[in-house]
Amino acid sequence: MRNWNVKRILAGGLLATALFTGTAFASAVPADVIGEPVEEAVAVLFERGIITGDENGLFNPGQNLTRAQACIIVVKSMNPPVGEVAGTATQAPASSGFPDMSGYSWAEGYIGYAVRNGITKGYPDGSFKPGNKVTSNELATMILRAAGHSDVSLGGTWPDNYTGKALELGLYDGLPAKDEMPDYAAKWMAAQMNYNALDLIDKAQSRVAEKTWGIPAQAPTRENLEFVLSGRFNAELSSFGGVPIVRDAQILSHGLKKDFNREMVLSEKASDFQLKSIFQYKNVVSPALIRIESGHIVQMVLPADAGFTGQAYSVVNQLSDGILSLTAGQEMRWSYGEGAKTISSSREAGEGTLYRLSIADGRVTAAAPQQDMKMGFRTISEYRINGPIQVETESGNQWIEVTDAPTIYVLDPSAKFRYRTGKVADIRPGAEVKLFDISDNGLDQADIIIVRL
Repeated sequence: MRNWNVKRILAGGLLATALFTGTAFASAVPADVIGEPVEEAVAVLFERGIITGDENGLFNPGQNLTRAQACIIVVKSMNPPVGEVAGTATQAPASSGFPDMSGYSWAEGYIGYAVRNGITKGYPDGSFKPGNKVTSNELATMILRAAGHSDVSLGGTWPDNYTGKALELGLYDGLPAKDEMPDYAAKWMAAQMNYNALDLIDKAQSRVAEKTWGIPAQAPTRENLEFVLSGRFNAELSSFGGVPIVRDAQILSHGLKKDFNREMVLSEKASDFQLKSIFQYKNVVSPALIRIESGHIVQMVLPADAGFTGQAYSVVNQLSDGILSLTAGQEMRWSYGEGAKTISSSREAGEGTLYRLSIADGRVTAAAPQQDMKMGFRTISEYRINGPIQVETESGNQWIEVTDAPTIYVLDPSAKFRYRTGKVADIRPGAEVKLFDISDNGLDQADIIIVRL
């Protein structure tokens, strides 16, 4: 490995260089890592859209990482819903809550997501210090937490509990020995360590993302549930009535609001309950039955007539007793309200159709197909990561601007569920895309992208 200066401080004014604002092509590998041992790690992370080059297409492997930049790398490895880290055309990103984020708006959504999901935390004085250099031990800790480990599961004393587990799992492969790691992490070290942990992170996140629809394996037991007369979900969906919620909490719907009281008796049949996504309850106020463990809500039973009210843009995977959709990158099952205008056919839904769902109390009242920007699927001739897309048209190639954080869906008509949430790496020359501008910001930009395989 070239003797990169791992103590070098990032130059002021570089925001997310080598992380997410560069203009390198998706298939390119930065010239300053070609032939180096870290080349494979960087190439894989580039392909997945976890890192990109700077304005010159370089990775700058010897530069140190800030705490903000480390959060972005680790959170992007977790493949979070775009709406949670960068907002959507209809929803602003959640605030991180830290007072010292001036000049770091590009990272705030990622930092907030990392804190909400237990990947990192702020300082005792309430600050986050996003511009501070991240230490090698902090980086290892963040990566292991993304891979499903925690202070409780590891026990022991920090940082030895995390560095010991990192050594056991091979996170230091291709890096200096555990006891020889420099105090602060350079970009090449972060890329290699993150690459070493990708499979572990993927497995951990797939467990978190278990299906949020259908019938639970068993009905909840009433004696383990506490009654809440009226509680509110916060905007980040990380608490209910002021009590924090674990990110993999089981959310169930059962009965109606009028049925909820302290003496409420629950059915013993699992088929009388429906699994729900917590993302269907943003800012909702509702009665509930909750189960608390170690000060966190781990299970909730909510009325079937409680849920989000407003507009939601969705692609549809199944039409049966409602709509199984991807909404803001998340799998959600919506039921129909009384007198609802339903989707006409499964065939229409499977042709790259984006619907605007009108929703009241968690139930769809109307579903309207949306017009795309260029009248159908168009072949990509060129694409720059986090930049515009060039598509083929009858009058020649044309560049289409893309919002900073588009929601991406991949359409595979042969799959059981035809749509899945996509990644930046799915947008590549030769692919067919349908582009939608759903915002009312006055700009001609694609907010939602459907890629057809």
